[in-house]
Amino acid sequence: PSSLSQDDLAAMSALLSLRPRTICLAHFTYSGVDEECMESVIREILIGSGRKDLRISIHQNLSDDALISRMRSKAVGIFLKTDCDLLFLLDHDISFAPGNLLEMSALAIEENAAIAGAYSKRQPGNLIATRVEKDGLVFRPNGTQLHPCEALATGFLALPRSVIQTT
Repeated sequence: PSSLSQDDLAAMSALLSLRPRTICLAHFTYSGVDEECMESVIREILIGSGRKDLRISIHQNLSDDALISRMRSKAVGIFLKTDCDLLFLLDHDISFAPGNLLEMSALAIEENAAIAGAYSKRQPGNLIATRVEKDGLVFRPNGTQLHPCEALATGFLALPRSVIQTT
C-alpha cells in the first residue's frame, strides 16, 4: 500500500474539520418535564436538523434517579462513550428561546470553555444560580459577553469534550 502525501493528509484534515459538531443532550427528567421545556427541546432539535455545522446527535432522557449529582455523573459517563463533541446538561424545568442551546454549544466549542445559561434560583430574591468573578468557568448574561465565574449552574450547561477530559 502507498503512503499518503502531506497534501493528502492536509486535504483529509480539512474535510474532517467540516463535519458537523455533535451534541449529546442530557435531559434530566426525574420529576417529569415541564411542557415549555419539552417544546424548547423539540424546537432546538428541529432547528439543529437544518444546520450544517452543529446538530443534536443523542438525546439522553435521564429519569431513573432522584440524586442529581449521580445523574450528572451518569450523563458524563454515557457521553464519554460516544463520539459527540459536546455534552449539554438540561434540567426538566428550563425553557429557552429558539436557537439558544445550539448557539451556546457553538460558543462553548469555539471558546473551548464551559458555558452556562444564567437562570434564577427557586427562592425569593431573583438570585441567579451562578457565582461570578473568579478565573475558569464563564457565563453569558443577556447574550452579550462572557464573564469569569467561580461556579456555574448546571441546569443549562454546555461542556465541550476537551473541557471534561481535562478536569
